[in-house]
Amino acid sequence: MVRNRVRRKVVTIQQYLQGLKPEVQKYCKLGYDMCARLALSQECDKHKDEDVIKYACAAACEKCEEFEDDEDGQGMILAWYRRARQQYFEKHQLPEPLDD
Repeated sequence: MVRNRVRRKVVTIQQYLQGLKPEVQKYCKLGYDMCARLALSQECDKHKDEDVIKYACAAACEKCEEFEDDEDGQGMILAWYRRARQQYFEKHQLPEPLDD
């Protein structure tokens, strides 16, 4: 049951990301799978000022546009995304692709 809700949320997040301007899509990505769960449990609003929610979960919380004119914020989002990606590949002992 919970797994299905998370899957549906991930689809919703992907649709949200596809609807963004291309320049926003460059920095806003879904990095951590836990972000979908946090968004479902209303954590986006409860903890909106915490870095993990604000930057790592910007896509899941549908807040990417807030950083459109904030280069520092964009950099933080990308840094969290790259960290999540690196952790995933290390955990699964996979070579990390060269393209971002």
